[in-house]
Amino acid sequence: LVVEVVHAVLLEHIQLTASTSEAYSILFKTLCNPGDAILTPVPGYPLLDSLAALEFLKTFPYFLTCADGKWRLDSGSLCSFPPQTKILLIVSPNNPTGHVFSKEEWNAAVEMASRENWAIVVDEVFGDFIYDGTERPWNWDSKDVPVFFLGGLSKSVGSPQLKLGWMAYRPGRLGARLKEAVEYVADAYLSVSSPAFALATPMLS
Repeated sequence: LVVEVVHAVLLEHIQLTASTSEAYSILFKTLCNPGDAILTPVPGYPLLDSLAALEFLKTFPYFLTCADGKWRLDSGSLCSFPPQTKILLIVSPNNPTGHVFSKEEWNAAVEMASRENWAIVVDEVFGDFIYDGTERPWNWDSKDVPVFFLGGLSKSVGSPQLKLGWMAYRPGRLGARLKEAVEYVADAYLSVSSPAFALATPMLS
């Protein structure tokens, strides 16, 4: 993980968590207030709505459409967002469609997020299973947008009970205060398992 991510983010901007679900909880607490909104993909994974609801957040959809057997972002659907939207959530590869964001789609999302002062959260838990050489957006331009890439050991190595997650992020316009905020919330959990942490390096090597 570190070998790949270091090209796009600083090592100090990698935060370990007990799971990807916990990473969501940390980010929702860091970036949102109760009653704020996040944009989630449809089709999508219902767990995201549950995690948002537990933090008293509202979820609103943007859409993926299928034409000629290929899923694409409906970029126009990003324009239908409520007040107090704080996060655009991207799942790439998407569950259940398998859709992977293209660079064109990424640029459209970043343009909207920059204009509306959103953060972008990219759930890449299935990213290790892209076999067609599709480029991932770690090195793509994100302007001033804070961007978070989420992953987890249990998905990467196919061991559901081996819980260790991570977020690698670019602070964007939030600067140094974002690192302080993320670490403050993460430290309150004290949750990373020592056995999972010790196994991460040999299992990912």
